[in-house]
Amino acid sequence: MLTKEATPEDIKKWKKIYKVHHSSMFPNRKIGSEVDSYFKSRYPYHVYNNTNFKKAVESNIIDNEYSRCKLLNKIKPDIKC
Repeated sequence: MLTKEATPEDIKKWKKIYKVHHSSMFPNRKIGSEVDSYFKSRYPYHVYNNTNFKKAVESNIIDNEYSRCKLLNKIKPDIKC
């Protein structure tokens, strides 16, 4: 998160870091059940059973190209909340 305006030096530094590490950077390396288990084992939680919320989450997944590609045979995501 930026807390001040990015300077040209900042941008050069970030581009240099990206160039070195871009081939090993992948979003969402953990699958949903792994993330769910991690949080459930470390933090208190409660079930949030709201149809509108589930639809919003499903839409976010389907609208995101990377997430959408991970769905097998265009199966809708199984939202747990």
